[in-house]
Amino acid sequence: MVVMDDVLQQFCTIKDRQLKENVYKAVEKALALLHADGYVHGDVCETSIIVKRDRVDSEDLGDIILVDFDWAGKKNTVRYPSNIMLGHPELPRPEDVDHGSLIYSAYDNKILELLYT
Repeated sequence: MVVMDDVLQQFCTIKDRQLKENVYKAVEKALALLHADGYVHGDVCETSIIVKRDRVDSEDLGDIILVDFDWAGKKNTVRYPSNIMLGHPELPRPEDVDHGSLIYSAYDNKILELLYT
């Protein structure tokens, strides 16, 4: 069972906004916690990072939330789906990601870096 809450009144994605350093650092920290527990996210992108609507353009972000854990799982076990979109300019992926390949924590970090640069 999946339980969801409608948070879109309070939060928004970072889509169509420049990824600021404070957002980058907050997501980097969240990923480090996830990776330290032996998990990977697998689909870090602009729509899987949400921030409080009233702070999106502020230096003091408050909370950020990672969402969209469809591909998440145990490090060195979980794999990208066989229908993963590759080569799309708005969905950066490390060069060695392929259909059905293992998802590594380094990929989460690299994708975040690609979003920031």
